[in-house]
Amino acid sequence: MAGEDISRIMDKLDAMTRELGSIGPRLDSLEDAFRCARQLESRVVVVESSIMAVVENCKAIQEQKEKHRIPWQNIIPTVLAGAIMALLGAIFALVLR
Repeated sequence: MAGEDISRIMDKLDAMTRELGSIGPRLDSLEDAFRCARQLESRVVVVESSIMAVVENCKAIQEQKEKHRIPWQNIIPTVLAGAIMALLGAIFALVLR
């Protein structure tokens, strides 16, 4: 029994040694993964700030556009109403003659 116990313990120690030996490369790859993740995170931050700058520029352009926009929706009905009034005035002038 003691020989079987020692054999089992030795097998467990061998398995643990193999497991510990394989941890080193996995840790290296884990460090690489974290480094890549940090690089990608910094790239995402740069892209996000670029997008926000574009959004701000678009807002500024839209504000400038609205400042200089001619309100055609108000001008066209006014011109039409003025033309109709002038036409009615001309008709009344002809009728009253």
